[in-house]
Amino acid sequence: MNDQRMNTDTSLMSRLLIRTDTDRTVGTGHFMRMFALAQAWKDGGGEVLVVACDTMAALEERFASEGIAVECVAGPRGSLEEARTTLQRARNWGAGAIAVDGPWFGSEYQSELSREAVLLVVDDEGACAPYYADVIVNQNLHARSDMYEERPDGAVILLGTRYALLRREFYQIAAGLSTRAQVRTVLVALGGSDPADMTSKVVRSVLPVVPEDATMLVVAGPANLHVEDLMELAAASPRRVEVATAVFNMAPLMRSADLAISSGGTTVWELAACGVPSVVGSIAPIEDRLLAGLTAEGLFAPVGRFTHLDPVTLQSQVRSLADSEADRRQMSAAGRRLVDGCGCSRVIDVVRERMARRREPSNT
Repeated sequence: MNDQRMNTDTSLMSRLLIRTDTDRTVGTGHFMRMFALAQAWKDGGGEVLVVACDTMAALEERFASEGIAVECVAGPRGSLEEARTTLQRARNWGAGAIAVDGPWFGSEYQSELSREAVLLVVDDEGACAPYYADVIVNQNLHARSDMYEERPDGAVILLGTRYALLRREFYQIAAGLSTRAQVRTVLVALGGSDPADMTSKVVRSVLPVVPEDATMLVVAGPANLHVEDLMELAAASPRRVEVATAVFNMAPLMRSADLAISSGGTTVWELAACGVPSVVGSIAPIEDRLLAGLTAEGLFAPVGRFTHLDPVTLQSQVRSLADSEADRRQMSAAGRRLVDGCGCSRVIDVVRERMARRREPSNT
């Protein structure tokens, strides 16, 4: 059984300030990764404060459900001025560690925040060199150490899916998982925002090849502006299509699915942890790199950019996977080997170790 191991030594506990953002252009992935980290930090007895320039009421409610406040900071996000404001907030609150997640937190920004506390940077691209973090996390299969050569001496880099930041609901998900002989539920989850409404395109393309007695379960994220269109599409469909909104706990939905169609964000690692065989495409440019990693590892069935995708290609992949119990079983096992749901605890262990070091008396 997988454990979300947590060091409960209160002498190492401290306050974690999280700095991230979300809106309909950047999606919800950064915010949800930090939500997972915040959950795990609190589960270990620590305190968390979230600071954001841009957020959404639905996501603030997620943090509020854990007793975590989200405070606004004046932008522009990622600017030196904003960094100094955030640094002052961390100083006033007494943060022992600061975590940032987002491509706009560049070198100058990191340098400013690293003055005050142990700095954790969660990254996907390696595009912010030089880095000034104490700990750098890239949870993707394309992560390589040479992406972070420009970093401080002694900085720790944590690479790959062992460090995937997943929410509490995914901690012990692998127990009792099995692959059904027939596909009964097909899950469609294309991220938190989906501004181009790729979900509707995918649903229309795939419906003809979904088994007749199966249900297509479509998840519309909190920033999706096309929910009404999806509802109308579901109502007009001759096949069973259900649309789920305001989903606070994805794990049960994923565990009920026999096959999924997903975009290449954090959802991929959640599906892997749940052992759901999946067809994965990209929407944003960064997701192209994630798909390259999936291809290299042989995990899931990558189909390229959804925006340029021939419906016949998508139908072929879905039909092939639906028809092969053996392929689905192999994908399910591979996903669970790569993602065990314990990434948050591994990251927090390292952050706390760095915090303990910082507290050690100087030898000089």
